[in-house]
Amino acid sequence: MLDVRDLNVTIGGHAVLKRVSLHVDAGERVGLIGASGSGKSMLVKAVTGLLPRTACVDGNVTIGGKRIDTVDDAELADLRGRYVGLVFQNPGAALNPVLTVEQQVCLPLRLHYDLDADERHDRAMTMLERVGLSGRLAGAYPHELSGGQQQRVGIATALITSPRLIIADEPTTALDAIVQRSIIDLLVSLVESAGASMLFITHDFAVLSRATTRCVVIDGGRVAETGGTEDLLRDPGEPATRALVRAAKLLTLDTGSGAAGVRSGEGSGVQSGSGSGSGAACSADRRRYHA
Repeated sequence: MLDVRDLNVTIGGHAVLKRVSLHVDAGERVGLIGASGSGKSMLVKAVTGLLPRTACVDGNVTIGGKRIDTVDDAELADLRGRYVGLVFQNPGAALNPVLTVEQQVCLPLRLHYDLDADERHDRAMTMLERVGLSGRLAGAYPHELSGGQQQRVGIATALITSPRLIIADEPTTALDAIVQRSIIDLLVSLVESAGASMLFITHDFAVLSRATTRCVVIDGGRVAETGGTEDLLRDPGEPATRALVRAAKLLTLDTGSGAAGVRSGEGSGVQSGSGSGSGAACSADRRRYHA
């Protein structure tokens, strides 16, 4: 599904990712966890080909058997639209404010599939029902929805094309504790029922423990540790992992009931380790990593 090998990213002479390798196999739910500034967002941008033009990139990213640095812009856009579904951190900013809920959910179908208006409408209504939204909201605009409803629209938009890989970039950070739990459970349920894979990005082990079975810890632009989510919660090996687990147990995990409790993970106070080093040389054949 997703295979990242020895990925280096340098921006403005600063190495933001250093020999990062990870994989997400078919049907897997894998977490990517790290403190603010650890490189999580840059890795998502590299994987989806949305790095800034000034980024120097070296290494391989393969999605669905295709290396993204070897495809043209049209093929990369189609890969993102059909094969990969993106769920963003701030649904209020990610949704187009001038599109209704139905128009937003239908947009990927309009761009990537040859369907008539009735077919798009039927699929959108079905998807809204699957994410727990009433069809009565189809004509609503984003500002008329709650944060939880906005994120459900974002999930519906990401899943409408039946992608094989879901990338969820801190999708619960802006939500309150109760809504967080429902959104995580919804994502897991939909991914499992579709037989898809998921890369779930977060800074909060409490959220990760509910959404994933395996995780990759990133710190200072490097992979610090990998392992089963429950194993790392129980016995973290690296300092960065121990700091994240400690923060989760102090602020978000009900330690008396394992990893089931989820509260807001904001304000954990965990800082990413600083990284330095020479960046990989820019190469013309890496341009597909850029937006």
